Amino acid sequence: MGRYVMARGVVVPPIAWLSEGMAGLAAGQLQGHRREGFLSWLVGASLPALDALVEGFATNPVRGRCEYAFSLAEYLTARWGLDALRRLVDLLCDGLDRKAALEELTGQSVEQFTASWHRWLPGGIKDDTG
Repeated sequence: MGRYVMARGVVVPPIAWLSEGMAGLAAGQLQGHRREGFLSWLVGASLPALDALVEGFATNPVRGRCEYAFSLAEYLTARWGLDALRRLVDLLCDGLDRKAALEELTGQSVEQFTASWHRWLPGGIKDDTG
């Protein structure tokens, strides 16, 4: 993502879940036992708001922050297509803030998007049209 943004000649504020999610999706990080473990502790967990995953992950206290980021990348591509992540980065490069870019891409407010992602999480790649 960094090279792509630099090639565009713009400065985009880092969004931890987006860069981590893209990397994890490309590497297949949320598979097998890691997915099973993540899904098992989702039961009864208090799911984070999207804003809780924006800041850098080195000091971010959200448990499972990397897995949440991977799941966000999966959700975006499952629901809005394989190029959804690139389109989101393009919107950010075009100068939209993170909330406006997500709303432009998905047609949902950040709150609606977050609720839809939360509903999708337990079952994974099931299309949620709510």
